[in-house]
Amino acid sequence: MLGRSYTVLRNTSGAKGAFEKAMALKPGEIEPKLNYLGAVVSETDLNGSAPLPNALIKTSAEILKLAPEQPEALFVRGLNAFKAGDGAAARKDWTTARATAQGALAVDLDRRLKALK
Repeated sequence: MLGRSYTVLRNTSGAKGAFEKAMALKPGEIEPKLNYLGAVVSETDLNGSAPLPNALIKTSAEILKLAPEQPEALFVRGLNAFKAGDGAAARKDWTTARATAQGALAVDLDRRLKALK
């Protein structure tokens, strides 16, 4: 709850800290991990050439262990593969994510998949 309040206030640092605490208290739950992933994504230049932050890669891997077809985590793993030059792995993850993604994520996935072709 505190993390979401920080998110609304656009206090990404506070949100990440609150979500990190929630992940530590509930390591087997996906929701705190998804919230943390969202906070880190919000401060990351996804279109830049820099590699993704390790926290983003690690958290997406933890989410995919709990929910192998979770679209946000698949998006991140695919983006990491794309930035590493593995277009085939990116396409696979993004195509799987697109099957259940909604809203802005679905639009972004469509754009990225189209650019891969």
